[in-house]
Amino acid sequence: LPDVHLRIVGDGPLRGILAAQAEALGLAGRVTFAGDVAHDRLPELYQTADLFVLSSRYESQSLVALEAAACGCPVVGTAVGLLPELLGPQQLAPVGDAPALAAAMLRLLRDPAARALAVDEAHARVAERFALDQTIPALVALYRTLCQAP
Repeated sequence: LPDVHLRIVGDGPLRGILAAQAEALGLAGRVTFAGDVAHDRLPELYQTADLFVLSSRYESQSLVALEAAACGCPVVGTAVGLLPELLGPQQLAPVGDAPALAAAMLRLLRDPAARALAVDEAHARVAERFALDQTIPALVALYRTLCQAP
């Protein structure tokens, strides 16, 4: 897909390696390293992106994926954290399976109808399962149960 541009948000010890890799592959002009971004600027980034990709090997919750979905950005990722609860199976890839992750990405990038459906489904799941009005009562009930345990 010649028009695809990758924006990597965040920073860390792999940035130099990733920049060198992009350069070696002749892709430096198609990759932007945004570095750390203030949290209040993230909704704009999600809303202007065609796709959000989480390629983690481990996640405890994947809050960033929830935020992207809540902002109307289609999400693709590895089957970690809560992504299996948030996404349909065609948007998930096994951990470490780069070809499967690439296939999920290409499917949504090439098919606007599938991308729109993914947005609607993930947005609905966020509202149904992960919004504060859902999670706070569940946590309060859990803590009450734990406090009553012998």
